[in-house]
Amino acid sequence: MREYIRVLGRARTEHSVLTIVTWPVLGYFDLALLRLFRNRAGDTVLVIHDPEPLVPSIGHGAVGRVVARRVGPKPRLLVHGHEALSALNRHGLADRASMLLHPVQRRGHTDDARPAPARPIVRVLGTWKEDRDMEVLRALGVLMSERLDLEVHGRGWPSIPGWTVADRFLSEQEFDELVATASVVLVPYRRVFQSGIAVRALELGTPFIGPRVSAHEALYTDLPDLLIDVDLDTTARVSAWVTAIESAVELPDDVLRAAAAAAVDAAAAGWTALIEGSRA
Repeated sequence: MREYIRVLGRARTEHSVLTIVTWPVLGYFDLALLRLFRNRAGDTVLVIHDPEPLVPSIGHGAVGRVVARRVGPKPRLLVHGHEALSALNRHGLADRASMLLHPVQRRGHTDDARPAPARPIVRVLGTWKEDRDMEVLRALGVLMSERLDLEVHGRGWPSIPGWTVADRFLSEQEFDELVATASVVLVPYRRVFQSGIAVRALELGTPFIGPRVSAHEALYTDLPDLLIDVDLDTTARVSAWVTAIESAVELPDDVLRAAAAAAVDAAAAGWTALIEGSRA
């Protein structure tokens, strides 16, 4: 927190054209802090990844939203999808918000095909949360464990028949290695605004499968069949996941590289426009 305040103070004294806070420390209370340290010579933007967090989070409740509404039109809010913008609208905050694609890095994909494992490896990564689609994961364990290696890596997960579950913390390096060496990465949520894991998978050349939300559709403009409608009933949802996994395992590397390149370009264009607009 001390370092956060120090950086905000430096941005103000250096008259920065644009200050972007990529993750709120105090939820919507950050807006009051940013207002206090506002840079009158430039603009300040707070990125809100989860307007309605999957787990209780500081500053995202009713009091935090009241504070946000009373701070005034600045600092501005930024989200990565239509669903998040709709959530801000429900809380009376959409008038100060805009939308940009989640940043996507160009990580130097080569034209060399990745070596295929003896059996396709399907991985779920990250901490367990209540909105994980356990019905689907249990069904996939029954339907696909004989032909795929199904793995879960992350803290707090229960055992799931048919899956190898590693309930542990992952370092950043371990996380990237597990993403890069998977055949497919699953993002099995019933409710989500966007997934940083989906972005990381695309950057590292691994197809992801996840909920059909606008932030994911922007990453997969030509691969809509790898996204799942979460409002389907359980039987239809499981069938959609099975079909998507079968498609992703066979997805040519060059198709995924093209999707990644398009996402990089689209994200760069949006963020460049934001920065250039602040300089005007």
